[in-house]
Amino acid sequence: MLKVYLLRHGQTAWNADNNRYCGRTDIPLTAKGIAQAEAVREQLQGIAFDGVYSSPWNAPS
Repeated sequence: MLKVYLLRHGQTAWNADNNRYCGRTDIPLTAKGIAQAEAVREQLQGIAFDGVYSSPWNAPS
């Protein structure tokens, strides 16, 4: 059976600020966002993935 997992990044200061649109801005996660990422890591541990896809990310120059 096909299983699809959809994830969004953890909280940042900008999206915690009244859900402000951030676009592709590379802003660090807040302490809450880091905790959210760690919780997802624990939940997905041991799952074998056939593929992983993500939206584009613009690395800082």
